[in-house]
Amino acid sequence: DYRKKSKLSFTVFPSETVSTCCIGPYNCVLSMDWLLHQAEISVVMDNEALYGICQRNLDIKRPSYDDINRLIAKPISLMTQSLRFGGEINVDLEEIQTNLVPFPRL
Repeated sequence: DYRKKSKLSFTVFPSETVSTCCIGPYNCVLSMDWLLHQAEISVVMDNEALYGICQRNLDIKRPSYDDINRLIAKPISLMTQSLRFGGEINVDLEEIQTNLVPFPRL
């Protein structure tokens, strides 16, 4: 029964300066309802901030999708490593969810 399992969501919000598609913000707004009702843990990343990190901190003048995807993959890999590998200090999603700072619904 998947209703009893914690669901983890990683979302990248579109940016009007970086995006090549004009309907990205609309898709983002429409998907927020699903995220609020279906996912217990939602990690939201800003596409423009990721683009800026690549330019300023990694010295990549014109980041490609591959560069941004590699930057996104790092926190996803770090947050889910306790689910993939065994050990004494590993935690499950319920413990991660308990230790996060809750944000009230708007």
